[in-house]
Amino acid sequence: MKGLDNPYIFHEITLKASELNFLPLEYHELSQKFDIVVFLKNYNLYCDTKTLQQAIFIMMQDI
Repeated sequence: MKGLDNPYIFHEITLKASELNFLPLEYHELSQKFDIVVFLKNYNLYCDTKTLQQAIFIMMQDI
């Protein structure tokens, strides 16, 4: 259920997958990959952290 999932804890960041929203943008046929935008609640609190991008990649792989 939304909001009841266990949080991911990465150094100074604690995130829940239920708090992330994804928007697919463009699919690249040659590489079979697509670009996405990740919307994150309270992004301003996390925007200066070095581990944010890595944390989101890990969460997406887990999902």
